[in-house]
Amino acid sequence: MAKGLIPEVENPAVTVKLREPIKLLDDLLTEVKLREPRGIDMIQNGNPVKFNGFSEEYQVAFDEVAVVKMLCALSNGLPRIAFERMNTNDLSDCCWAIAPFFIPWVNRKEESPKAPDDGDLN
Repeated sequence: MAKGLIPEVENPAVTVKLREPIKLLDDLLTEVKLREPRGIDMIQNGNPVKFNGFSEEYQVAFDEVAVVKMLCALSNGLPRIAFERMNTNDLSDCCWAIAPFFIPWVNRKEESPKAPDDGDLN
């Protein structure tokens, strides 16, 4: 499958099947393979997921600019235009596919931290 503009990702951590394939020159992108992120990815591209675990209900939001940079990096260089041309549901699927990598305590056995009581602030 790797030819032209579609880079190869060996042993992807996540694969997202696209509802609407995207034509990139002579290639047809039908899925996005993403590797697991490393610290350098966050340093270079920013944290794409904003997480608040201290409210009554957890809140997750995406930084769209950082998320597209991160998706390009984790796909080993899939061009930005691929994500710009995506159906919004496909792009959303890609965002949620990488979200667990940036949310503390996801896929871990430890309990999530509790917000400090007023008495604990001193």
